[in-house]
Amino acid sequence: MNERENISRREFLQGSVVKAGVVALGAGALGTSVLRVHGEEPPASAPPPHATMPKLKHRRLGRTNIDVSEIVGASDGLGDFMLFMQAWNSGVNYFHKSDRVFGNPRQREVLAKNRDRMYLDVVIDNLDEQGAYNEFEGKRNRVGSDYVDFFKVHSTWKTVEDFQTKRGVLAAYDRLKKEKKVRWLALSKHGANTPAVLTAAMESGMFDAIQPAVPDAGDFQKVLQVAKKHDVGVICMKSGAALKSKRPELAKIGDPNKPFQTYLRYLLSLDGVTAVVSQIQNFEQMRENYGASGNPMQKSEVESLTQAFARAPINYRDCITCGQCYAEVADIMRHRMYAEDNGDWTTARTYYEQLPAAWKRIIATSEGITAGTCPYGLPLAAELQQAHRWLA
Repeated sequence: MNERENISRREFLQGSVVKAGVVALGAGALGTSVLRVHGEEPPASAPPPHATMPKLKHRRLGRTNIDVSEIVGASDGLGDFMLFMQAWNSGVNYFHKSDRVFGNPRQREVLAKNRDRMYLDVVIDNLDEQGAYNEFEGKRNRVGSDYVDFFKVHSTWKTVEDFQTKRGVLAAYDRLKKEKKVRWLALSKHGANTPAVLTAAMESGMFDAIQPAVPDAGDFQKVLQVAKKHDVGVICMKSGAALKSKRPELAKIGDPNKPFQTYLRYLLSLDGVTAVVSQIQNFEQMRENYGASGNPMQKSEVESLTQAFARAPINYRDCITCGQCYAEVADIMRHRMYAEDNGDWTTARTYYEQLPAAWKRIIATSEGITAGTCPYGLPLAAELQQAHRWLA
């Protein structure tokens, strides 16, 4: 089922599409025509109003001094115009991987009318100066804007030494800033050495914001302390990757039927977190997740959940991609997450297919993977075999 199919018919027909001159499809001449196109007669009386969508609070993003929504607009899902407009009306003003979100011409029109009120980032995967410059320009042109707010280096420095020596991408940023095509520098990081690389980057004084993958951040509290020290904005990403194995703990606090809302409330209650990237595929997810904004937990609840998470059963979602077993494991776990969490089986299987044949044999047979392979106790053989069964 694709993302558009995930949107219920009722909400597709009745969803408010906001101030851009689009009327609600549940009533009036336009609503009647849409219903008849679908082979249905309009109701005799007006349908009940759809449930109110929560409004998002905003927070200062570190030393940039801009105020961004506590829930950030992710690229996945918001390519759908109806969802995008509802997100915008609910207060989303920061868009992660904006070249995907604004690949939709209708959404570019909204951007053009509200450019000074929207904040955009694009990810840069190239460490070479000219390669990074060209990648940024290609994505900026897809956005359709004279500038992009955040040039975001995307998990390409694997070690602190990489960060210290592979500086071509930073030279590209300097060029683009002089050309007034970008405003701020950001770093997203997942995989091995996430806390160390993030810390080195923030202590360099060059970075205005970071996007850590929460499951990979190790002692996340220490990363947040460094961010506060240097007034660096923090937007948590891949926040759902560690969620499903922790649902029993989440059910003890907040609504047991809304685990994502509870987990987002937890992240937003951590001292130093500015916002959270949230994948949205339908209006019900949006309503649940946006309900976390402006709904902080008590300090005792945060402490209880932190302790409960530390005691939770270990499974593949707790892989911190330390690199002490095999470098490929981090990629395999991420591919599995794309399938299970995001429902994006096509992307997951495409990436998995690109693995070397030798590694597929290891995964399928557990050759050389013993009970002690993972230094943190992850049942690695079983988790890799599950990934192979799903993705091969």
